[in-house]
Amino acid sequence: MGLKWFPLIIVMIILLSCYGHVFRQTNRKFWQNVTVYSCLVYLLVLCWLVFTPVGPQMPDSYKSLMYFHGVPYNLRPLQNIDPEFVANIFMTFPLGCYVYCWRPRLKSWNLLLIALTPGLIIESTQFISDLLVGNHRVADIDDVITNTLGVLIGYGIFWLLSKTPGERLLNYFRLEK
Repeated sequence: MGLKWFPLIIVMIILLSCYGHVFRQTNRKFWQNVTVYSCLVYLLVLCWLVFTPVGPQMPDSYKSLMYFHGVPYNLRPLQNIDPEFVANIFMTFPLGCYVYCWRPRLKSWNLLLIALTPGLIIESTQFISDLLVGNHRVADIDDVITNTLGVLIGYGIFWLLSKTPGERLLNYFRLEK
């Protein structure tokens, strides 16, 4: 196994160890357990998608990238809207739904900070792992923006659903009532 896989393995170990306290809680109902375990599976798949090393050749980019010790990054937001832009929103949309199930009554600033965190963690970890082991990932401010939007949209849709008769169904999956 190559050194390029270590960031993925380390991130998954950190995720599983942070998730450990959630596993110890035993007073949840069946549908709440569905929320907890499906969230873990989602987060593991997300880690796989964003931290798996890519091939040795970086694709030609339509963005003007900058480099730090050979590591590409983009700090110029919204140069191009492409399918990857939309895919990143869909990638973190479920996370917003899970955040709502965990904390349905967040203040706007707290929600914004929580929504911003995944994109910052993903992109900074990709940058650092590329710097350390050469995973050929590009740290991109657009990804931070789209990941944040995805979380906000997911949370917003569940918040809107909670204002409809669908709230009864949603309550089964909530961890905080």
